[in-house]
Amino acid sequence: MKENSSNNSRRVLAEPVFSDAGLDFSSTSYTGTRAEPSLRDEPVRSVRNIRVEKSNQNFMHPKKQVAAIRLVDFYGHVFLITPDVLVPRPETEMIVDAVLNLVGKPYLSGVKPSPAKLPTDIKIVDVGTGSGVIAITLKLEIPEAEVTAVDISDKALEVAKQNRDKFDANINLLKSDLLEKIDFEPDVVVANLPYVDKDWDWIDKEALKKEPEIALYAEDHGLALIKQLIDQVAKRTIPFLILEADPCQHDDIINYARKKGLERLETRGFVLTLSNPQVSH
Repeated sequence: MKENSSNNSRRVLAEPVFSDAGLDFSSTSYTGTRAEPSLRDEPVRSVRNIRVEKSNQNFMHPKKQVAAIRLVDFYGHVFLITPDVLVPRPETEMIVDAVLNLVGKPYLSGVKPSPAKLPTDIKIVDVGTGSGVIAITLKLEIPEAEVTAVDISDKALEVAKQNRDKFDANINLLKSDLLEKIDFEPDVVVANLPYVDKDWDWIDKEALKKEPEIALYAEDHGLALIKQLIDQVAKRTIPFLILEADPCQHDDIINYARKKGLERLETRGFVLTLSNPQVSH
């Protein structure tokens, strides 16, 4: 693993964008503001090394003084976030951008779409969906897509269900350990899996205590689950895998994926797009 704590060329990760829309989640028609491209596309430093929110009292559940039902902006929409799921960060929006590029719908005018263009009626699986923000956003952006979101946590899936119902997004929710319960071959797998290494000396572990450890930390220098998912994808006829990981982990991920027959197609901030050359052309 490469050291990352003193790289001055990278900036500290952006904080989550909290909405002031109040707690009436079921009825709000508020639409948030998507993170500016400069916030998402600049070189970045370490994952989740942020000052986790200073909770506004408006986001406290009236019956529970333990914080923290919050509304968070993601890709121009407002999602419900609870202590059972990771708070989505602006750089995670780049996962959505990467999928849009694959289907020839780049997120900004002037951005060149991926040469490996897919039709819009693709099958997408979001692994480790948490609050469901990625899966739901992809369905909203690509209505023709068939989107399935999986997580190993029942509590996370309940949050995802509330967000799905709020947006009336026709996505499938499934309890699964990575791809174990997926009995079809998706065109694209996306994943923001736990990838924080507990040995990293630049993360603020105290701040991160407000979020579930299961959504943050992984063994093997933060790469255990990512490697498991690469193994699963490589054994199947899945054309594309899009992952979020800290930039200091990218070389290790690319090298591991190459050994399994996958190639790097694109790197965008925290996000890697891997392709299986045997099935992606």
